[in-house]
Amino acid sequence: MRVGVLGGGITGAVIAKRLAEQGHEVLLYEAGPEIGGLVASHTVGGTDLEIYYHHIFTHETSIIDLITELGVDKDLEWIDSSVSVLSADGVLRSFSTPKDILVFRPIPFFSRIRMGAAGVLAPYLFRWQQLDHTPAVTWARKLMGKKAAEEIWDPMLRAKWGELHTEVPAPWLWARMRQRSRSRGKGKEKLGYIRGGFRKLYLALQNDLEAKGVKLHFDQPVQRVLTDGIKVHGVQTSAGIEELDHVVSTIPIPRLTSLLDEKVPASYRERLAQTEYMWVICVILTLDRQLTPYYWVNVADRSIPFGAFIEHTNLIPPSDYDGNHVVYLGRYFPPARYGEEAERLAQGNLNEIVGEWIEHLSRFNPDFDPTWIKKVIPFRTQFAAPVVRAGQGNRILPFATPVDGLWVATMTQIYPDDRGQSEGIHLAERCVQAMEPRLLP
Repeated sequence: MRVGVLGGGITGAVIAKRLAEQGHEVLLYEAGPEIGGLVASHTVGGTDLEIYYHHIFTHETSIIDLITELGVDKDLEWIDSSVSVLSADGVLRSFSTPKDILVFRPIPFFSRIRMGAAGVLAPYLFRWQQLDHTPAVTWARKLMGKKAAEEIWDPMLRAKWGELHTEVPAPWLWARMRQRSRSRGKGKEKLGYIRGGFRKLYLALQNDLEAKGVKLHFDQPVQRVLTDGIKVHGVQTSAGIEELDHVVSTIPIPRLTSLLDEKVPASYRERLAQTEYMWVICVILTLDRQLTPYYWVNVADRSIPFGAFIEHTNLIPPSDYDGNHVVYLGRYFPPARYGEEAERLAQGNLNEIVGEWIEHLSRFNPDFDPTWIKKVIPFRTQFAAPVVRAGQGNRILPFATPVDGLWVATMTQIYPDDRGQSEGIHLAERCVQAMEPRLLP
């Protein structure tokens, strides 16, 4: 069979790899210059560094197995993480171990015990399907108490989802708790990182695809998916028309929708049109010194205009980046139609927005001076994560579509998990498994 795969992120690349291993002729179309998707990189101090912060957890066997299979495991290191919370009172407190939670003063003592127990036990006491119609903010209050929800979970949900934070269903939060609890050993969280950047993995994967005969079409976005409304026939790009037996789309749903014509059943196109994505602004700062002693800071102070603070060089040493200290600042926000602030973040001057953010860095370190910053590298993307709402489990798309031979595998189908490299691989494996009966000669 001739199969076209749209999108060269982790899901598309692994689908292409598995289909090629089964003996199919595979063509992969990627709009960028190489595979990787949201794991694209920028060079800092001569070393590749992800544009959008990445790490892996100890339980993520899919990505660990791929790293090992491709021979990149020699560069994979496991490091104790360090987590803190910048709470509403402006104090930065460690939040890495059970002991840290027990002495977390903004929350009453018995609420701390309740919150710590809930974080460990909730993933095992509930099935996510039970919670799918319950808002995360409501579930957090019932599970951990009002004060813990107000101090920790409400601000974190607001930082991640903006104006939509009250609509996020509880399974999303349940999955975050499960992810964190599964990556802890003796109370400490361990995180994995490929020294020299995850680009090493994607270059190895790209070489593997080429060795398996996958035809890689870079800088060549698909312009149309060709169907007669019943069966897929191929794709059209700037290079012309390619006839195919199957087409697998791993690109964002709105982009796929724009490639389909009126021959595709209207009911399916309408279903696709309901899918929305969160935007993200992510800024890489290089500094001449350390800003905080923590890798990850949960920003629970609502007066700060960004929700993510990750000091990457508190996980990986600055020497890997020619002595530069690296900090990520990030903010997710909904589509522009959700208000003036969302519109400003989506369409406003990125340098001006980042300038406003930098003014708040003294909240993380009172000694901070803007002269510490050596370089500011901002990025913004429209399709960072799918919007999820109550009852999301009922809206998950099947891999098969009403058009024979057209398949869809995107981050929208990972729910209740969040998008990540291991989840993307698992999604690819499930998609290929679903396709197998239809790929027989």
